[in-house]
Amino acid sequence: VDIATHPNVDLLSRKSCLALINTILDIQDQSVRKALALATDEQRIICDFLCSRLLKRYYQMAHLTEGLVVDHVRCNMLQTQMLDLRYQLNDISRMLTCGLETLNVRF
Repeated sequence: VDIATHPNVDLLSRKSCLALINTILDIQDQSVRKALALATDEQRIICDFLCSRLLKRYYQMAHLTEGLVVDHVRCNMLQTQMLDLRYQLNDISRMLTCGLETLNVRF
């Protein structure tokens, strides 16, 4: 399933796929690393997906802070967004530190 473009993929599936991708990126076997380095189309898709999700989260968080009063409900939603942002940045960080130069350059 293409997590980047398929509209009906739920959050748990997306998180599971990203965890799987990060696990694959941690494999140090040279044949696997070479195959990953050659997968430039897939790298572009996943990088575009992660960047669009990060931008979407920014807009969601900015929307939650609009207005003069931040009530309890919006405050809780903002806390949830901040926690999810932390996980999202962790996924991006793991990809940037995977040592796969062709992927790192795409970010």
